Amino acid sequence: MQGGGMEIIMKHLEHGPVVFLAGEHYDIVWTTSVQGAAWVKSGGREYYDTVTGILRTEDTVHKVTVPKEVLDAEGGYTIFFRQVFEKTSYRPKSEEKAESRGFDFRPVRKNAEVNIYVIGDAHGFYKEAIAEGGYFGDELDMLVLNGDIADNDIVAQLGGVLEIGFGVTHGNIPTVHVRGNHDVRGSAATLLHRFTGTDKGRFYFDFSAGDIYGIALDCGEDKLDSHIEYGGLNVFDVYRRKQTEFLDSIIGKGDYRKHRRVIVFCHIPLVTERNEPMADIYAEWVRRLNVIRPDVMICAHEHRTDFAAAGGNLFDRATLEFPVMTGSVLEAEWIDEVCCFRDIAGTAVSVGNERILMRVTDFEKKVREEYTI
Repeated sequence: MQGGGMEIIMKHLEHGPVVFLAGEHYDIVWTTSVQGAAWVKSGGREYYDTVTGILRTEDTVHKVTVPKEVLDAEGGYTIFFRQVFEKTSYRPKSEEKAESRGFDFRPVRKNAEVNIYVIGDAHGFYKEAIAEGGYFGDELDMLVLNGDIADNDIVAQLGGVLEIGFGVTHGNIPTVHVRGNHDVRGSAATLLHRFTGTDKGRFYFDFSAGDIYGIALDCGEDKLDSHIEYGGLNVFDVYRRKQTEFLDSIIGKGDYRKHRRVIVFCHIPLVTERNEPMADIYAEWVRRLNVIRPDVMICAHEHRTDFAAAGGNLFDRATLEFPVMTGSVLEAEWIDEVCCFRDIAGTAVSVGNERILMRVTDFEKKVREEYTI
C-alpha cells in the first residue's frame, strides 16, 4: 500500500490523479501548476511520462502508463513531480528534489458484485456531476465518464475529466472515459488524449474489470461530416469504419467469452433519430455486437432516460439483440447570458451474478427509476 490515507500536500498538484482504465493498462493522469518532469512508482518499479526516452518537461499535464497487472497486484502507487525551470542543452535547471504523494488503489475484483456509476452529459457542471457520482460512496468500484464533459474551446476545459474523475474516485479506483460528441468540439479537442485514458491513442477500446468485459465505442459527432456546423474539418466516417474492424478483432480474439458479463459503453445511442444518416455504418456495428451479445449497452447524449429492451430496430437496417439504457439527465436554463443549472442525473449500475440493476439517481442521491436485466 502507498499510504493514500495520509494528508500529504504536493505544492504544485492541480488536478487528479485519476487512474484511467483503457485496454489492459492504466493511464494515471494529473496536472500541475508549473511545468516539469513526472513519473509513477508501483510494484517496486518506476514508470515515466516520456517521449522517445526523453522526460517531458514542457508540460503541466502528466500521463503515465502502468501495466494493469502491476497496479492491481500492488494495490497502490506514488506520483512524483519535479519542477523544471529551464531545459537547456547542458545542465538544465530544476528542483533538486521531487515532490510525491502516495495513493491506495482498489481494482475491480472477481466473484463480487460490482458497483459502477455512469456520468454522462456534465457539460461543464463539474460540482453537480461529482455530487451525483457519490451515490455509492465508499462502495463504488468503478466510474465511467460517458461523454460530453464539456466543449473544448480552451485547454482549461480539458481538465474537466480530471476534476470530476478525482472528485468522485480520489485516485483510488478505476475510471473509464468514453468520448462524446461535444468532447470533440473546439480548438483544444485534439489535445484531449493527454488528459485521459486511451489505447494506442484511440478513444475506442476494450477492457476487463473483474468478471466484466467492457467495450468503449466512440461515435464522434452526431451528424454527417459534411454538416455545415463542422466546416469540413471532420472525418469521422473513416474513424467509425475503423471501429467496425475493431469489433471484428474482438470477435476474432473471443476474450469476451471468458467473462460473466459484457457491457458496452457508447455516448450516443445508436438508434437516436439524428443517427439515421449514418445508419449503414451503425448497422455494421450492431451486427457485430449481436455476435458478442452484450448484457447491455449504456448511453447518454439525449439528456433523458430510457430503457429499450432487446429487439429494437435500427432504421430498418438491423435489430439490436441486446438492451440499451440511455441514462443521463441534464437541464439548464440561460438567464442573462449565464447558463444556470437545474437538474442532473446519472446511472448507478450494480452488476451481480444473477442480475444487473440500473438505478437513475440525481445529485441529491435520490433514486428516480430502476431497471433490472
